[in-house]
Amino acid sequence: MNQILEIGSVLHTNKDGFLIPQANKSKIKGKWKEAVDFLVNEYLENLGEKNIHSVWIRGSVAKGEAIDNISDIDSFCLVNTTDIDISFLQKSEHKIKQKFPFVTKIETEFIPIQKLFEDEDYFWWRFALKTQSVCVYGEDIASQIPSFKPDKKLAKKIQEHLEKRIMQAKEKIEKNSGNETQIKTVCSWIMKRIVRQGFILVMVEECVFTRDLYPCYKTFSKHYPEKEEEMKTALELAIYPVSDIKRIFLVLDNLGKWLIYESKGKIDASLVG
Repeated sequence: MNQILEIGSVLHTNKDGFLIPQANKSKIKGKWKEAVDFLVNEYLENLGEKNIHSVWIRGSVAKGEAIDNISDIDSFCLVNTTDIDISFLQKSEHKIKQKFPFVTKIETEFIPIQKLFEDEDYFWWRFALKTQSVCVYGEDIASQIPSFKPDKKLAKKIQEHLEKRIMQAKEKIEKNSGNETQIKTVCSWIMKRIVRQGFILVMVEECVFTRDLYPCYKTFSKHYPEKEEEMKTALELAIYPVSDIKRIFLVLDNLGKWLIYESKGKIDASLVG
């Protein structure tokens, strides 16, 4: 039986109702700091200092909660230009995983600094930078982004848009029906979104925020105990993905569709503000 570790944390609010970030550069220590420093150097060597505004780490590593052979290094770069060559990434990730085998995966995004502030499509990255990330190189601009409250307005903006995501997942799975590795990758990807959407449904009532899977599952189940077993299955498939298409589609066609319906009634139809 697959073991689900009861790990992860939530962001609480201050006296004014704004989320209190947990990420801090001082929490990245020891071998995880060495791995992060190595990653930053890879960015600098391959992109050039003039092209990089800043490098950020988010998630468990940024909170000092990284676990060997489980945690990824989630990173993003704010760049000064859109004309960059990222073909080095695969080679760099291979080097990092060889040198630091406790790192499971490297997640990287490259975000033009101008679009971060001006483009509404980059709202998620403004939110992630302010609440869940720490600057490990370059200019720390977190203070330039307003704080966030876990209210209806935020829920509406950060929800997972499951109807579209589930359709994408099904198409990818059907297209790669003979590729077990690819199916497992898609399985984990879509199940994480299902678990996180479950949390967003109850975020306002709880007045907290998290992307950590176990707290998402537990918080959702507190409000929807009749759906706990289904959400637990989604959690298991997010952590231990399978290539069994029927099993994956069963979750998507039941819990997934229910979440879409519930979200339309509770989030999409709610008053903003």
